Amino acid sequence: FTCNSCSGPQPSPSPPPPPPPTPTPACRDNNAFRFTLKNFNKEVDCGWITKNERQEAKRKAMYCTENYVKGGCPFTCNSCSGPQPSPSPPPPPPPTPTPACRDNNAFRFTLKNFNKEVDCGWITKNERQEAKRKAMYCTENYVKGGCPFTCNSCS
Repeated sequence: FTCNSCSGPQPSPSPPPPPPPTPTPACRDNNAFRFTLKNFNKEVDCGWITKNERQEAKRKAMYCTENYVKGGCPFTCNSCSGPQPSPSPPPPPPPTPTPACRDNNAFRFTLKNFNKEVDCGWITKNERQEAKRKAMYCTENYVKGGCPFTCNSCS
């Protein structure tokens, strides 16, 4: 609504927000690049970093400080200006069980605070809970003994 009889200066509308930056031909993320999440055995691409707006700053702080991620995701990590460092090789794949280091398939343990028996696979079943579960259960000698591969306790 317009006030033709109002005195004094009228507020001007705020300018629209600037459009998001667009990658230039010289600065694009590598579409084939994948990296493994810290504390999780899951590979993701550059788009994962900005997929969740509420997590973007935290993810950039955690992963865009790694040279190999900056090299594979220069646009996402805002690392396009100047000469680009060559990406470091990705971390080695997680170990695979060897005959000398396997979880005991028959081993079961009871969850703390719950009267429920689970096997070694329960510890790594939920990626978001894995680190917490390892900290809670893999410190117990009987769980380490039954789940040496899962608990990284092979000798």
